[in-house]
Amino acid sequence: MRHSAKAGACVAAIVAGLVFAGAAEARERHVAGTWTTHRGTYSGFADVMRTRGFRSRDAQITGPNGGQRTVSDQRTWSRRDGTYAHDRDVSFTDGTSRTVDVDANRAAPGTWDYSRTVTGRNGQTHTQDGEITKHP
Repeated sequence: MRHSAKAGACVAAIVAGLVFAGAAEARERHVAGTWTTHRGTYSGFADVMRTRGFRSRDAQITGPNGGQRTVSDQRTWSRRDGTYAHDRDVSFTDGTSRTVDVDANRAAPGTWDYSRTVTGRNGQTHTQDGEITKHP
């Protein structure tokens, strides 16, 4: 009985915390750095913002020859609604870009329908559609 009372008190405290909790606060992170590989030295920075069900990232990388790559991506998801979306745009120094757009929806427990569209630097678009099933 003693354990039941303690467990009940813990559950009540957790439920009360969830009921009275406000919206999740946004978390922001700003990072910058330099790293060296066998190809040379790179530098870059990124700004990341997260809230419940959302992440946004903007980054820029400069390579050893001065070429730059700018990356912007956003992810949104909802466990309750069974949705996920990821959009990524990469821009290059020469003015070309590459985009990836992904959408997924839960069709049934353990099963997701998805669509992924990639537009390459040459402008060609490829789309993949399918279903993913998690096997226990």
